[in-house]
Amino acid sequence: MTKPTLLLVDDEPDLRDALSEYFSASGFVVTAVHSAAEALAWAKDEEPRAVLADLNLPDARGEIFLLEARRHFPHAQLYVHSGDVEFRPSLTLIAAGVTKEHVFTKPSKLSLLVKQIQSDLAVF
Repeated sequence: MTKPTLLLVDDEPDLRDALSEYFSASGFVVTAVHSAAEALAWAKDEEPRAVLADLNLPDARGEIFLLEARRHFPHAQLYVHSGDVEFRPSLTLIAAGVTKEHVFTKPSKLSLLVKQIQSDLAVF
């Protein structure tokens, strides 16, 4: 079975590296980037199976990035990784296909995050 690709978009280097390592060890091929522009540039060559994005990106609001990601990656599962424990998906995120089941607060229990994505992708 081919390993699923995960595009990880977070501007916090330590968190991005830790998440990348964890997802790689969990069987994903991970591309980790720090901005919306870098994510969309990478995606010109490949469509990820899943996108996990922070909402506070240096060059775009995460909600707007995920709406744009939906257009670029129509078959990808989209997830939010937010530092706001009270966060609920906005109409913009709902339009992109992000539901409350696709929102994880920082710090996340990584095993639950991975299991949710694996279940959604039905790869394991």
